[in-house]
Amino acid sequence: MRQISVSEFTTYRWSFEEDLLRYQALGCNSIGVWRRKIEDYGQQDAIDLVHESKMDVSSVHWAGGFTGSDGRSYVEGVDDAVEAIELASQLNAGCLILHPGGRNGHTNSHAMRLIESALTTLVPVAQDYGVKLALEFIPGFTQSPWTFIHSFKQTWQLLEMFPAEHLGLVLDLYHVGFNEPTMQRMDELIDRIALVQLSDRENIGLDEEFRLPLGEGSVNLTAWLDQLDSLGYQGPLELELHGLGTEGIDYFELLDSSLDFVQNELPVRVTPVKEKTNALPARQPQQINTGE
Repeated sequence: MRQISVSEFTTYRWSFEEDLLRYQALGCNSIGVWRRKIEDYGQQDAIDLVHESKMDVSSVHWAGGFTGSDGRSYVEGVDDAVEAIELASQLNAGCLILHPGGRNGHTNSHAMRLIESALTTLVPVAQDYGVKLALEFIPGFTQSPWTFIHSFKQTWQLLEMFPAEHLGLVLDLYHVGFNEPTMQRMDELIDRIALVQLSDRENIGLDEEFRLPLGEGSVNLTAWLDQLDSLGYQGPLELELHGLGTEGIDYFELLDSSLDFVQNELPVRVTPVKEKTNALPARQPQQINTGE
């Protein structure tokens, strides 16, 4: 039985402490941490709080930008990734998510050389720290600022350069939920999958992310989970629900409905969540800097 986790991108107006307390109150025992929130809270205090809460960490979001698309140089991106690896190790995280960055005016071949060079440097560091790196596959979203890699072939080319135990893959069903080639080649990918992120959407082209609560879109979540189960995936399932499609929805309502969907629709696949409690901590939303 695997964990159900929540990415902190889902509740960006809550503070780091609120996320831990409220996810637990809603029945979760795992969290996908956002480095921005940890920095705002104070890194060592955040690490101590995670250990005190006994919450598992499914992932650390994120490191990368090696193409310079986020304004940092290649060297700065690699140095930042080393810091992220150290943090992931201290949190005993399941993986550190990597985003290569947008093409940023480079030729595709040069952008590939940059990410290959970065991985050649970072994989041994991650191995020393006992951290698994995980590339997020984003097919079809050609204008994505997160990555210039949109094909299975390029993604597989990078993965094959390094052992599966050190470099894995993130499958976000918002991005791959309608991508038939990915589902058809799951048997090739299964040993690489470090994390599956759950989200829903409609099968339409969008320039901005429009994630929906689970069960309110057209992604066949059951089919994906059936396929993953049949191939032996035992990693965490992480809710990542943010963007235009969830704006205006109360965070408690958003999480509660999506967790109920997982519990009711996919009961044989997940560890039953702990009993929810109404003894929620007083809500004190904290606006944080959401820039990446």
